[in-house]
Amino acid sequence: MSVSKLTKLANLLQSHLQDEQCVQKRLLGLLKAQEAAAVAGETDQLVKTTGEIESELGGESLREQRRSTLMSAFGGEFGVPAKMLTVGSLIERLKERGVRTTGLVAIRAELKETVLTVRKLSRKLKVIARGHGEVLSDVLRVLAGSDDRAIGTGIMINAEV
Repeated sequence: MSVSKLTKLANLLQSHLQDEQCVQKRLLGLLKAQEAAAVAGETDQLVKTTGEIESELGGESLREQRRSTLMSAFGGEFGVPAKMLTVGSLIERLKERGVRTTGLVAIRAELKETVLTVRKLSRKLKVIARGHGEVLSDVLRVLAGSDDRAIGTGIMINAEV
């Protein structure tokens, strides 16, 4: 296993992580826009951002395939199953073999922070959506003149405007 081959793989991994960071930042921007639309009650903007988020997430399988290919290549070089490798463990293994990892360390830290922010905002939006759903269920119960909790769980009612 040559240092030049490992360096090439490390550069490919760094490029992949940078691409993933860009995706996560775009996703974070879309989630912020979705949160603003939800709070402001802007239905059209909410629908638009939801579609954009779905579109962004649509590329996940290609990114996962690229990551899997890279991890398999590293696994072959290090003689371990790809599933046993993480970016952190790769950084350590690369350091041990004399490969510069400064860029990998930096992008890993940035990506980790961004992903944590995306997860927190996603959870917050889930709570907001659940709250809106509960309010809608309560409104339907009032309109139906019932205390029956089943009204908000898929039972349709006839309503005249």
